[in-house]
Amino acid sequence: RVSLRFITVNSLVIASRIEARTLDLGIVFEDDAISGFLRWKLFRQRLFLIHREPLPGNGATVSTAELSEHPLVIAAKPNVVRYALDRVFAEASIVPDIVAETDSVFSMLSAVQSGIGHTILPKGDMSDVAGHTTILCTPIEPPIYLTASVLAAGDAPLTGAGEAVRDLFVGFVAHWLAENPLPGCEWVGDAAP
Repeated sequence: RVSLRFITVNSLVIASRIEARTLDLGIVFEDDAISGFLRWKLFRQRLFLIHREPLPGNGATVSTAELSEHPLVIAAKPNVVRYALDRVFAEASIVPDIVAETDSVFSMLSAVQSGIGHTILPKGDMSDVAGHTTILCTPIEPPIYLTASVLAAGDAPLTGAGEAVRDLFVGFVAHWLAENPLPGCEWVGDAAP
């Protein structure tokens, strides 16, 4: 007798909805752990440079410094990926060439496909994205990771139903990732996949 409702919004909105008690649980990507929440880590996902043409040189990886040599179409603030990139760019004293910002992954991919620029996403394979299967994904070195976690309010325990949904989801993700390994993805949860 549990009614489930799924919404898709960015991680920061999910955290704010949990804080406002309009969501019981949320699945988020975090650069740094958002304080004030209970969390169950799932996996960490590496960020990739997403581009249309092969990169110069060996092309097996792209350095953080080399990111400044490419026009970028990246997430508009507020966005967890953007905050991670801004932090990395600041730490490395890099001024990125940001040619466009958007809050839509499909807009980013369309911009890459049309040649406007490259993007950076936590996705190392585009074979499952209709219309974008020819886009290339190159790992960034040193790696930049985001951690996927289940969040709940930190000031109140989950109900029995909430715990059951959380446990079911964590188990499902662990099993799915064990059966379907993703490039740049590493399980960091408590339950081994």
